[in-house]
Amino acid sequence: MLLSITNQIDNKKLLAAFVSDRLHDSDVNVRYDARRSMYYLFKNNPDVFDAKDRLGYLRQYAYFLKYSHSKALREDLYFMAQMIAKDYVDKENLNLFNDALQTIRKEYETYEMTEEYKADIAHNACVLAGVLSQKLEHITSGAHAWKEFYEDSEQFRDVRNGYEEGIRMCKQQ
Repeated sequence: MLLSITNQIDNKKLLAAFVSDRLHDSDVNVRYDARRSMYYLFKNNPDVFDAKDRLGYLRQYAYFLKYSHSKALREDLYFMAQMIAKDYVDKENLNLFNDALQTIRKEYETYEMTEEYKADIAHNACVLAGVLSQKLEHITSGAHAWKEFYEDSEQFRDVRNGYEEGIRMCKQQ
């Protein structure tokens, strides 16, 4: 729905605000569509976002990642990993995601959801940590916590593979 009208709205800033308001909608299909539209805007219309707007969206996302205990967290972690891997996020803003990764690592085992969702969250947190390990000169404490998770042989291998997936995402771009 949103992606189909992305090129039809002349005022891209208005569209970006409209899409941003739907990034955390309660409907999973609306959230998915909003993420795809935001990704499209960052990729094809980067001039829509001045530095202040871009930082505002990133802060909003980092805040959501840090405090959300929702099932949507798994999708949002992967979305941010994609955005960062493709260099749609300025390097000076990458540290915004450190606290979020650190908080998720400390708390994700207490999330009240099925083990399947928690495993997906852990996998995608590892993906984001792997991406950040490639994009930052020095790995942050939040990314390092997930790197330690990745190195823990007690964890499921398919979950831990997320860290390697994040590294590959950066190399493929």
